[in-house]
Amino acid sequence: MKTLLRLRQLKSAALDRMAELNRRAHTESRDLTERETTEYNLKRSFAEDLNGAIGLGELEQEVLESAPAAAPTADDAPPRPNLAERVLAWRIR
Repeated sequence: MKTLLRLRQLKSAALDRMAELNRRAHTESRDLTERETTEYNLKRSFAEDLNGAIGLGELEQEVLESAPAAAPTADDAPPRPNLAERVLAWRIR
């Protein structure tokens, strides 16, 4: 749950920055500079990746909530991070 919230916050920050770049260029009656265009495209790509990770995390959460609880055994391996956490860790590297 916390991971999905963090992913949504990161996506929101990326979208806010994209909007700020557009607003600044519009206010100054100009197109985005090459540097701004590069940053805009990177933020858009990042937001799209986060959108996919959020979707996977939500799906995984639904599956886990609907699955019957299994009784733990002594042989159980330690729990692996969920998919959304793994995507977030990969993306931040």
